[in-house]
Amino acid sequence: MSSNSGIPDSANDKSAARGDSPRTHPDAQPGTQPGAGNISHLLANRQPLVDRLYAEVLGYTWSLPRERFEVALVRSAAKRFATEPVTSEKVEEYLGALHLNDLALTVACAEGNSEAWEHFVATYRTYLRSAAAAILHCSASAPAARDLADSLFADLYGLTDAKRADRSLFRYFHGRSSLKTWLRAVLAQRHIDAIRANRRFTELDGDTDGHAGQSNSH
Repeated sequence: MSSNSGIPDSANDKSAARGDSPRTHPDAQPGTQPGAGNISHLLANRQPLVDRLYAEVLGYTWSLPRERFEVALVRSAAKRFATEPVTSEKVEEYLGALHLNDLALTVACAEGNSEAWEHFVATYRTYLRSAAAAILHCSASAPAARDLADSLFADLYGLTDAKRADRSLFRYFHGRSSLKTWLRAVLAQRHIDAIRANRRFTELDGDTDGHAGQSNSH
């Protein structure tokens, strides 16, 4: 789900012809270039803002270190401002509108915090099964709904080694929507992917049967 800057190479060529630096927004001013590096620089000069945001979720951080919380803020803002100029005011407005409690929970889960993970499972398992049932148009107690919902947990949990945070699907949650909304979207996409995969398998299976029939006719 990660992406590049989103600026076509042709656009960079035109920028170079004008004398602009490649991979920067044509209207960007010094110190307002897009990207994670600039977000980190802006927040480094706005530590009281990070302190205030961290204090807002202090009861929901699951012992998440402030430094890891700040990294999550930088990652989220860098995703939002990947291809446009950014100022301290824009970053503060953006971060203030995030679902910070949900973001802190997902980061703690991705980091392998057992208490955070137990809270997530207890809070969202029933919701995930209900959402899966709505997607599949069946009962939440139906095996298909349980299978679709429960299949998500392994990918959310990630690996059991030190690279868990790099493998967990939670790394794609940036707090712009609520966690419930994001989880439902992930479930829906997973269902669509399964339909497409099954369709491809059926088509391949049909082609194999056709070739087998031709071979037997000789």
